[in-house]
Amino acid sequence: MDFFQRSYSGHSFRPRPLIEEDKSTNTLIVATSWGGSEHAQLVVDTIKEQLIVSEDTQATRINSGHQGLSEEANLLRQAATLANERLYLRENNREYSAAVEIALITVQKETLHWAQLGTPHLLLSGNQGFQPLCYSPDWSWQLQQSSPLVSKALGLDRQCYLNCGSYKLQGNEKLLMICRSAVPGTLYQIQSPDLTTCSQALVEDNSNAPFWLGVVGFS
Repeated sequence: MDFFQRSYSGHSFRPRPLIEEDKSTNTLIVATSWGGSEHAQLVVDTIKEQLIVSEDTQATRINSGHQGLSEEANLLRQAATLANERLYLRENNREYSAAVEIALITVQKETLHWAQLGTPHLLLSGNQGFQPLCYSPDWSWQLQQSSPLVSKALGLDRQCYLNCGSYKLQGNEKLLMICRSAVPGTLYQIQSPDLTTCSQALVEDNSNAPFWLGVVGFS
């Protein structure tokens, strides 16, 4: 995977995500903490640890998971679920102090697998234009304001409901990962998406709205 990123501050605050790529499992992790940076690091460390353990534990693969998901998507879901429980018990069991939005992607055998909660939104660009894989508007979109207000994240409850799935890649797609309250319609009209063209569309839609943008290419 080829990965590029850009942040735009706008007129209000949006935390910059912690990004790590686990080479051993070919998994990209994007964790955005709305509390301390240590919360995102806890989530990332837990996910990486669980992915490695799951790869070595055949029983985990066979006996756990949702039947409608691929084995790889189930592994991502299980890792994020464990991170949610750990964050909730350590930080939010008595009083809310942590919330971490998350996106996990991996490519195995020319197939993209993901698990996501909150932002970044995941949009796939290919020959047929943009296809939204995961889209989760926050409270600020519903209240019609520019300042971000998180609505879905790890740690807010003992249980979480992740967006998970898989997609067979054709070989020329790009994945856009967008941390922003809403995605404008003009973005879907871009023919050759990259950091520059997509950033320009987001700024022109609302220069007050902060965002983080990641572009993943598959080779």
